[in-house]
Amino acid sequence: MRWLGLDELMGVLEIQRLLREKVVDRIVVDMAPSGHTLNLFGLMDFLDRFLAALELFQEKHQVISRNFSEFHRTPYQMKLIAFC
Repeated sequence: MRWLGLDELMGVLEIQRLLREKVVDRIVVDMAPSGHTLNLFGLMDFLDRFLAALELFQEKHQVISRNFSEFHRTPYQMKLIAFC
């Protein structure tokens, strides 16, 4: 599976790194009007979907962890809960 826009994202991050670390003063990006350019323009939509999916996974993980931990406590932990 290949995520569209990921190559372009890595390129943008590398450009940002080069400029931040002052490795170069200027960078010229020559982009043909092709699929790669269109992927770059659609990068924000890709990142929005990707981050929303990560957030959903995190929410599911939290629910599973919370529910799972309730059933797998040691007897000592259960006694503490019972007396609280």
